[in-house]
Amino acid sequence: MGHTHTAYSTETFFDEVAHAAGRDPFELRVELLKDHPRHRAVLELAAAKAGWGKPPPPGRARGIALQESFSSFVAQVAEVSLRDDGLPKVERVVCAVDCGVLVNPDVIRAQMEGGIGFGLGAALWGEITLDKGQVVQSNFHDYPSLRFDETPAVEVHIVPSSENPTGVGEPGVPVIAPAVANALFHLSGQRVRRLPFVQGLDGGGQVRHQRDIQGPGFLDYPARDAEVVREGQANRRRSPCPFAWHRGMIACRQESRYAIG
Repeated sequence: MGHTHTAYSTETFFDEVAHAAGRDPFELRVELLKDHPRHRAVLELAAAKAGWGKPPPPGRARGIALQESFSSFVAQVAEVSLRDDGLPKVERVVCAVDCGVLVNPDVIRAQMEGGIGFGLGAALWGEITLDKGQVVQSNFHDYPSLRFDETPAVEVHIVPSSENPTGVGEPGVPVIAPAVANALFHLSGQRVRRLPFVQGLDGGGQVRHQRDIQGPGFLDYPARDAEVVREGQANRRRSPCPFAWHRGMIACRQESRYAIG
C-alpha cells in the first residue's frame, strides 16, 4: 500500500525539480534512468504513444509519472483540462506496463484500466474522516467514486518481455495521481501537496463534492432492494442484497455538482 503515497511524493517532487532546472520532466527522467532499462522502456513507450513533445489540444496539459511496484514497471501520461470549479478533468490516460512474460494480455489491460479508475477516484475525492472516533462517511453520496462520465479515455500498451511474470493487480494505481498532479501544474501553475485534490487545491476544504439523493431510486435499482434511512444525519442506505450496491454503482447516472461552502 505504500506505493500510492510514495509514488505521489517522489514523482511530483521530481516534476518540481525538473521545472526548477528548466528541463522537460520526461527528458530529465530518461537521462537519469540510463542504467534502468525497464523503467526507461515504459517511460519512453508511454510518452511516444501520448504524443509527448507535441502540443496538446487547446485548454489541456500533460503530466507524466513512473513507478515500480510489485516488481512491475508502469508509466502513465495524463492529459488534463480544468473544470469550472478548478478541479482537474482527466481527458485521456496513456499507460505503459512491463510485467514480464505476458500470460493474459487482456487481463493485464483490464487491470491497468481498473487501477487507473480506482486511483483517479481516490486522488480526486477519496477521504475518510473521523468525528469523535466515528467514521463520518457512510455511502457513495459522501464518499464518491469515479463515474462513467468522469472516466477518461484509457490506452494501455504492454512492453514485450522475457522476464518472469510479475504483478498487475495494483501497479496501475499509484501512478495516476502524480501524473494528474503534474499535468495540473503545467495547466494552472498550482501544486497539490495534499490528497485528495478536493482538499489539496487552493481553498482546501471549501470545495466539496455533493451528490444529491432523491429518494430510493437514486441508485436506479428497485426500491425493494434497499431502503433509505434518515436518522437526522446524512442520508444512509442499507441494502438486504449484498450486490445491490454494485448494480447501483454501475447504473448510476446521477448528476454531480460542486458547491462552495
